[in-house]
Amino acid sequence: MRSRIPLTVMTAALAVLMFASGAVEVRAQTAPGSPRNLQVEDSIIPHHPSPSVSSGLDVSWEAPASDGGLPITGYKIRYEYERRGKVYTKEVAVSSDLSALPHTIGPLHANAEHRVSVVATNAAGDSPPSAEVTVTPVDPEDALLVFIEEDVVEAHEAQHPWLRKTLTHMKNEPNFDLDIVPRSSAAGSAAMACSSSSGTALARCRASSIGIHLDYIRSLPVIVHEMAHVYTLANGLQSNPGPLAAAHVYFHRLYDRLNLGFQCSGPELFADVLATTVLPGETWLWDGCNGGNAARTQEALAVVRSALRGVMPAWFETTYGSSTPDLERFWSHVKALHLYTGGPRRAAIYQLRNAFGGYCSIRTTNESAYEDGAVRNPWRDGGCVPGAPGNVSASTTQPGHLSVSWTAPDSDGGAPVEGYKVQWKSGSQDYDASRQALIADPDDSLHVIKGLSVGTRYSVRVVAHNANGDGAETGEVSATVIAVDGVAPVPTGAEAAGSTLTLTWSEALDAASVPAASAFTVNVNGARRGITGMGVAGEIVTLTLAAPATTVDTLTVGYTPPSDA
Repeated sequence: MRSRIPLTVMTAALAVLMFASGAVEVRAQTAPGSPRNLQVEDSIIPHHPSPSVSSGLDVSWEAPASDGGLPITGYKIRYEYERRGKVYTKEVAVSSDLSALPHTIGPLHANAEHRVSVVATNAAGDSPPSAEVTVTPVDPEDALLVFIEEDVVEAHEAQHPWLRKTLTHMKNEPNFDLDIVPRSSAAGSAAMACSSSSGTALARCRASSIGIHLDYIRSLPVIVHEMAHVYTLANGLQSNPGPLAAAHVYFHRLYDRLNLGFQCSGPELFADVLATTVLPGETWLWDGCNGGNAARTQEALAVVRSALRGVMPAWFETTYGSSTPDLERFWSHVKALHLYTGGPRRAAIYQLRNAFGGYCSIRTTNESAYEDGAVRNPWRDGGCVPGAPGNVSASTTQPGHLSVSWTAPDSDGGAPVEGYKVQWKSGSQDYDASRQALIADPDDSLHVIKGLSVGTRYSVRVVAHNANGDGAETGEVSATVIAVDGVAPVPTGAEAAGSTLTLTWSEALDAASVPAASAFTVNVNGARRGITGMGVAGEIVTLTLAAPATTVDTLTVGYTPPSDA
């Protein structure tokens, strides 16, 4: 029979192993060996319940080569950092289930150096620490920016250089914010700020922020989509941006046809398709609006690709004509672009500033685009009309007459001014062709309106025109037509001194009542004396005699009033 072998248990860390041969091996049970291949990477930690994020680290490793003879029950992540001159040591216990790796620790202090190691644990105790890894957690938004630069821009810019231009714009734009938004209802968002349009300044749009939902910080389609908003709406990223503006019109009109709500609005469709050109396999954003219409997809892709090359898309020529496009119709569609946050109309109007020969007048373009101005296209190649004549004035100098004067407009609209229209009205009347004088000579700057009602106040305006049509009207000026006083002015006194004869009239003489020199006869001692000059100043008429009179001479003056004819 087999004899019993006595066994003395030395410690809890000894075990007895029985073998078939009957031999007994006693093996010491110890703490595990050190974890291996420690890896530490940046991570982003959401703060709950507040909608913000902070820095963290993703820590992964391999199990020790030796478990010390006992099952590993867990691990401890140890990290140490210095802040304000004090060293802090932290420890985080994690499960022994390595399938959950990597383990995330945080929130941590961004931009502070952290020394990280891992310890394995079993019933016998803690292992020696793993090799230490030193890492400095970055700000979450900085980490996202690095991801965008490396995984989006560097990976795709060779075929899509607009990505690099957009990233540069994001970096250089003052106060631009790149945000990670844990509780945003949308996967991503892009905010644009557009200035107001006034006078001779066009509105300019700038990107103020991009927000990416925490769940989508590694989603290339979402990130590229938001960058597409920046590229298509911000100023200065395209040397020939007019085709981008045409694409805004295309997608706006497509949105009107689809009628699928805000998420499929013109700017969203534009960004969807632009993202699709970069990531052809990621079409779920666009497909949600397009409904799988392959023909529409190909047309939209063609519009976007052409716009990115700075070339007007074929759709523009098909819609508005090629050799002489219908710019009136195109401008009416530009004016229909939405003005909600992001400003596609403001962006498009700025992008079109150099198209079709450039705008004739920024002021009138703004008035047409944002106020109640006419729909008339604003481009030189489409035909520009003159500006408004300047310095218009109206005055009344005799009964039933208004004398109107003006100066040439500052701009002839790219074609010579051919003439003017002087228009007038009174009371509740509108300006009408029946109350209009056509001035055929473009060098004329004075016209007298006759046959008006005395005592009535009239409003007057002047319009220049060229081969392209009537220009802008001047502001109204007003004057009241004087009444007839019924009494002609007459001389009431005379004084002679040498060659000068001074006559005083009963009232100041206007242009209608100034006498001619031939209306006077002067006799000295009964002999006719010639008149060599005459001057008028108010009620004073001064005659210059051919020879002086003396104090002993008898001088008589005759005056023949002008006829009423």
